[in-house]
Amino acid sequence: MRSDVELTMASASIAVISLSGEHDMAGYEVLRTGFARAAIHGESVIVDLTACDFIDSTVISMLLHTETMVARDGGRLVVVVPTAKGAVMRVADIINLAGMLPTYASFDAALASFQPAEAADAQPV
Repeated sequence: MRSDVELTMASASIAVISLSGEHDMAGYEVLRTGFARAAIHGESVIVDLTACDFIDSTVISMLLHTETMVARDGGRLVVVVPTAKGAVMRVADIINLAGMLPTYASFDAALASFQPAEAADAQPV
């Protein structure tokens, strides 16, 4: 199974790290590099796990470490967790990922979480 780590920018201040395939200790260096680059390039980070088939404690560790890094600089890390039943959803449920980090069911919802509340309430003049 092929595993990919892709880094893109949703905006000038929000990095997106998208994982696909299976991710475990065997891919530690690639994961470490990808998460570090995301934390360096973005004030805040969205981690998109929707294309993942499997994650283990290696990915959970990267999530928590990267969240600490971005929070230290005033940013946020949020996670997009697939809603379909599968290994990633099961791991997220077992460890109560939503109790540790903000989680969203879609990329759009995760991105919208970075919008200031005032912008959502803004009315045209």
